[in-house]
Amino acid sequence: MKWSDLTIGKKIGLGFTLVLVLMLVFGLSNFFGLFSIRDQNTVVLDTSDLIYDFAQREIDHLFWVSRLRDLIDARSPDFDIELDPTKCRLGQWLLSPERAEIEKEIPGLAPIIAELENNHRYLHSSAQKIQGALPNNHLQASSIFTSETQPRLTEIRASLESISDALFVVRTDSSEKITNTIAASILRSHFVLAAAVSLGIILAVVITRSITKPIKLLTNAMLHASSGDLTVVVEYESGDEAGIMVKSFNKMVSGLKEMIAAAKNAALETSSASQTASASVEELSASIEQVATVATEFASSVTAISEHTQKINEQAQETGKVAQLGSNRIESCMESMQMIEEATETTTAAINSLKEASKEIIKVVQVVTEIADQTNLLSLNAAIEAARAGEFGHGFAVVAEEVRKLAEQTKTSLQEVNNLAATLESQMNTAVESISSSRAKVNQGAMVVKETTGSLRNIVERINDIIEQLQIISDRSQDQAASSQEIAAMTEEQSAATHGIAQFAVNLSRVAQNLEDIIKKLSV
Repeated sequence: MKWSDLTIGKKIGLGFTLVLVLMLVFGLSNFFGLFSIRDQNTVVLDTSDLIYDFAQREIDHLFWVSRLRDLIDARSPDFDIELDPTKCRLGQWLLSPERAEIEKEIPGLAPIIAELENNHRYLHSSAQKIQGALPNNHLQASSIFTSETQPRLTEIRASLESISDALFVVRTDSSEKITNTIAASILRSHFVLAAAVSLGIILAVVITRSITKPIKLLTNAMLHASSGDLTVVVEYESGDEAGIMVKSFNKMVSGLKEMIAAAKNAALETSSASQTASASVEELSASIEQVATVATEFASSVTAISEHTQKINEQAQETGKVAQLGSNRIESCMESMQMIEEATETTTAAINSLKEASKEIIKVVQVVTEIADQTNLLSLNAAIEAARAGEFGHGFAVVAEEVRKLAEQTKTSLQEVNNLAATLESQMNTAVESISSSRAKVNQGAMVVKETTGSLRNIVERINDIIEQLQIISDRSQDQAASSQEIAAMTEEQSAATHGIAQFAVNLSRVAQNLEDIIKKLSV
């Protein structure tokens, strides 16, 4: 695993672990160094004690020989000195376990100590000889002292000096080892401390940089992003928390860029579609106004006929109520469309509703045209009957001719309405195609428009009821009046709806332009 892939906690933990390891090495090194110093110091103390003891034993034997000399000079056989070589301090040491330890630790001293033991034994033996010869032969005692005691003392002193020299060498070596151990411990301490401090500084710098570097990069990137520059990308690869933050920031900026690009495209498309829809709706509004004008003229031409039947008038009033309900539904639809300014599907739904209404107008016109044809046929039959009646039917023939002319005029007007409705339907198809890309956004408006369509279908059903009643009534002109009023009302409603749609398209275009201006301020 690479260093950059470690988390910040693991990096800090690893740094402390390495420092602790170095401190442990430092402690163990000093610990074992102190043990070594203690052992060497014990050797130095022991050898110093032995050197001192051997010096004391040499002095003791010098005093012992001096006392022996005094006893010889005094010719006194009563010796107050130790004659047994195993009972003096040197003899006791030669028989002690300490001797074996020294010979084991310093093998070169074994023959010297053996020689010392031999000379020591002969030294005390010479004193015994002197004691035996002293009462009778003073000269022999003096001769033994000179020939045996003094040479043995010299040998003992030489052996003790050799042993002391060897012990001194051991003590010197131990002292040097202590000095070297202390120097090595100090050197190791300096090295370990230097390594620990260096490692601590390096780890502190590395860990600090691994934290501060991405934070500085993120800070600069965030400052650029806050000013609207979304082209910034933080170049930093790491598996720790800082690296995860950098990756998350880059991913967030990339997501914002995609969202803004999509919003920009949507704003452009919405603006274009709303402008196209506005133009189409304006053309549609003009066509509807023409239809309304023709329908008004048509309604005026059949007003006299509509007054002849009260029952048809009542049905027309009921139909007007249903039409008013449809108008209310359309107003509800317009309120829903105003609440969702960012959507354009309402425009499509409303235009589709207008298409359906135009189709209904065409159907009504067709029905009224059929009624006019039937009226024309009835007037023709009435004229034939009047001709048969002769002079008595002349007045009725005149009335029948007027009815026939009125039916022809009605048929002509209805043909104009039909042509205008077809033109209206073609223009509405163009408007629907121009805003088809926004249709999916206005489902709620579509539901309201569907309800409006249902209301308009109820109106059509009422009109069909009127048509059925007209079939059983001799005067078909009343149905023409009701149909003309219905056409006029529907065209007025369509005109109001198209004006509202045009205003909505203008507002939508303005909102899209504002959104586009805001997006232009962002650098993506």
